Amino acid sequence: MNRLTLSILALMVGLALSAPDAFPQTLFGLTDTGELFSSDDSGVTWSVLATIPLSDAVDLHAGDSSTNLFLYSRSGIVRRSTDSGITWNAVGSITASDVISAILYTDRMLVFTATGTVYESTDEGAAWSAVGAITAPDIVGATKHGTVAYAASRTGTVYRSDDMGASWTAVGTVASSDVVDIADLGGSLYVMTGAGLVAESADDGSTWTFISTLSQVGMRSLLSTDMELFAGHEAGHVWMSGDGTSWTAEGSMNQLTMRALAHDIPTAIGIPETPITPVLRFLPPNPNPARTQTALIFDLEAETTVTVEVFNLAGRLVDRPIVEERMSEGRVNWIWRPAGLSSGAYYLRATFGTETAAQKLIWLGSD
Repeated sequence: MNRLTLSILALMVGLALSAPDAFPQTLFGLTDTGELFSSDDSGVTWSVLATIPLSDAVDLHAGDSSTNLFLYSRSGIVRRSTDSGITWNAVGSITASDVISAILYTDRMLVFTATGTVYESTDEGAAWSAVGAITAPDIVGATKHGTVAYAASRTGTVYRSDDMGASWTAVGTVASSDVVDIADLGGSLYVMTGAGLVAESADDGSTWTFISTLSQVGMRSLLSTDMELFAGHEAGHVWMSGDGTSWTAEGSMNQLTMRALAHDIPTAIGIPETPITPVLRFLPPNPNPARTQTALIFDLEAETTVTVEVFNLAGRLVDRPIVEERMSEGRVNWIWRPAGLSSGAYYLRATFGTETAAQKLIWLGSD
């Protein structure tokens, strides 16, 4: 698989698939040594970016820009950097000693504790108050899709909140007692277990299927960007996947005890956010890589018109396999047999109205 480069970043900015930074410019590795590691080549090489005055960092997010970063610690201290992570200042603290994860909305932050209490800040981390509670003593991670929040327990129960953390409902269960993290990618949810098993849900957490394994006991973190999943091991090893099924080993943080992975894609604070209407869900093509044909797969919650465009890594439009085709509600498998498409990596953009979704495809050619 081709490495993500600045040229790919420029391509996806042009496609305007999501926020201005569609791929991570920088990945971060949080360790229990107080060192903040960073990588500018999708996890292949790592270096120490800064030494932070705490050794229990558990999460990191960018606010309205890649220079405006927020760091969360297990002991409840929240720090902020306005210079891309070089220097950090305390901005507030949470009355908890078991913080495990955080998510950002347009005008608020939510912080999750292992014992289920959810805290909220509406002033960029300065003041915090309890806003809700999840009835589980073993929460390990949280993520969001649009305005909908999800949290996972170590014993596999997945919870959902439609009101920004105030109330929570158990929606499904992963058959594992060793879940370590949860992430969202392309409308599907993914969980990682400590033993390296990856499970996927395409129905908002109701049902789960194990789709791959990294065969690595000691997995710690599952990170999602607009187009990729990154998995982190406690020894600092990092893997990347475009669909949660096939994984590529990227690099390592020199055998340190890694707690979490993060990126500097602007998340929400200060960015106008429109709730995602799940009319169009564009799933990974199957097979992928493909040689003679592949199925473009959609989950549609209403009859709608779909267009799919294909771009190469230089950002040039090379094909339009689907042009304003009316599709019925439900699961749609549209078989695409490219003619004359060169072997390589491509980006597929599906469009419905003003909404877009994207997937990657590796085309092997038919010869």
